[in-house]
Amino acid sequence: LMVSFVALAQAPAKGKYYRIVNARYNKVMKENWGSQDVTCNSLDNEDYAQIWMYTTTGGLQNVYTGRYLQNQPNTSTTFKTGQASVAVSFTTQSDGHLGINVSGNQLHCDAASNVVRWNDNGNEANHWTVKEVSLTADEVKAAREEFQNFLDLTKNSSAYTEKLLVFFTNELC
Repeated sequence: LMVSFVALAQAPAKGKYYRIVNARYNKVMKENWGSQDVTCNSLDNEDYAQIWMYTTTGGLQNVYTGRYLQNQPNTSTTFKTGQASVAVSFTTQSDGHLGINVSGNQLHCDAASNVVRWNDNGNEANHWTVKEVSLTADEVKAAREEFQNFLDLTKNSSAYTEKLLVFFTNELC
């Protein structure tokens, strides 16, 4: 008699920080802050947009932007982030990895590295693991301040350009 065991992935605990890694591509889920699209990217230990908090209300909040993973009811369409917390649930797949569901819609890392809705428990690109990350409140605060400062710079770029024209007559300098 041969018995095999599947190591079960641990579902995240509320109030903790995680990198969410796709089982098929070994890429980390991240928010692209400009478009608010959720994608899968190579691990970057310096990128706070790759870290998510599983909130006490059951949502996934991006550490860098403070925005939450939103529901995506349309198949093959990229998940986005927004201001409201939306409940996320985790299920254990047959291979021991986790399935991540937002309002019953499964997260799937597609071949183009977008996190899209694709309801297929058997597809390895629908399977995820969560890896806990230790962060202090100060680190989270600094990441959000960095994001806000960068956002302010991009929103006010024309004002900065106008001020620089006082000192430079050639914009290429």
